[in-house]
Amino acid sequence: AVQVRERAEAEAGRLKAEGVVPGVADIIIIWKGRALGIELKARTGRLSKAQQHWGDAFTLAGGCYAVCRSLGEVGAFLDSAGLPLRVKPEDVA
Repeated sequence: AVQVRERAEAEAGRLKAEGVVPGVADIIIIWKGRALGIELKARTGRLSKAQQHWGDAFTLAGGCYAVCRSLGEVGAFLDSAGLPLRVKPEDVA
């Protein structure tokens, strides 16, 4: 158990040194001036305090944030945000 904890602490230190911020959404999309954040969770998964804080701050800053527990929920969120699930070449420009 001690080795696992030491390894986890070393990994956390390495990630922090690389600039990784705890709580940041799993997927961030910028589309036509809108910011979307998606946190992916298992059906029974819970947000950490860092994830809750990040989602609140992201929303306060004007972003759209969702916690999705299935591919269907991701699709519904993207659709509600107006993001096309299939992009035409003229939409990219």
